[in-house]
Amino acid sequence: MKLKDIYAQGKTVITFEVFPPKTDEGVANLMAEMARLKKFNPAFISVTYGAGGSNQGRSLQVTRELMEKLGLPVMPHFTCVGSSREYIQDFIQVLADLKIENILALRGDPPRDKTNFDPGKTVFKYANELVEFLKQNSSLDIGVAGYPEGHQENKQDLDRDFANLQKKMNAGASLIVSQMFFDNEKFYAFAKKARANGMNQPIIPGILPITNLDSIEKMIELSGAEVPKKLLNDLQSAKDEPEKVKAIGIEHAVQQIKDLLAFGVPGIHFYTLNKSEVAEKVLGRIIPKADRN
Repeated sequence: MKLKDIYAQGKTVITFEVFPPKTDEGVANLMAEMARLKKFNPAFISVTYGAGGSNQGRSLQVTRELMEKLGLPVMPHFTCVGSSREYIQDFIQVLADLKIENILALRGDPPRDKTNFDPGKTVFKYANELVEFLKQNSSLDIGVAGYPEGHQENKQDLDRDFANLQKKMNAGASLIVSQMFFDNEKFYAFAKKARANGMNQPIIPGILPITNLDSIEKMIELSGAEVPKKLLNDLQSAKDEPEKVKAIGIEHAVQQIKDLLAFGVPGIHFYTLNKSEVAEKVLGRIIPKADRN
């Protein structure tokens, strides 16, 4: 089912994001974790994709196994930096062969593990260019990333960041999936601005509960998201009690999602970090048992 149809059903859409493990054992473990989340009827699992196709093999392996072994729809990610036009066309054909209908189109970053990276092979330098190409050369429905607190490169110029989002939507994207955030007011301001600028496509909040104090700094570095002072203080006050830290993070995520649903978001995108436990605990308090498999 295409994105535009998934989000037109009038019910809360639950989706999960995973990344490709580096080993076959890791892939097997991921399948076991995702099998536990099937009861929440995810509309799709999004599978990340390394810059320049650096983990293409694993990404496609995970995609196939999620579909074939678990019967779950998949929305692969695709990054255009470092990819030739021919490479992108070949990837489109792979997705067509797998009967995949949706993709998350991203700019991506140069692969850190490739010392011979040639920027000259980057035909598309921005995500909106990739969206336009996919729209013209495939039947895929296209999702893109949105940044409620601004992309790391545009922190000082949020208007420019928003203009970049508008370019992606004008190029033909059907869905905006937000970067993680911990303050709903940041998301609401972002969504309202998008609507005021004519972006009527679904805008889906991305949720990642904080369950480990050591991860906070990395989360902030990767996402640029601010952690509310009260939440940070509560987490730090429990620093010697790992289970209490996890409980605080889960409770915050539960309240976040309840408030988001009351605001009227059409779905929740859950960053799982390839584990089911936290997603089960959070969504178990949100989704009635009658609505689960």
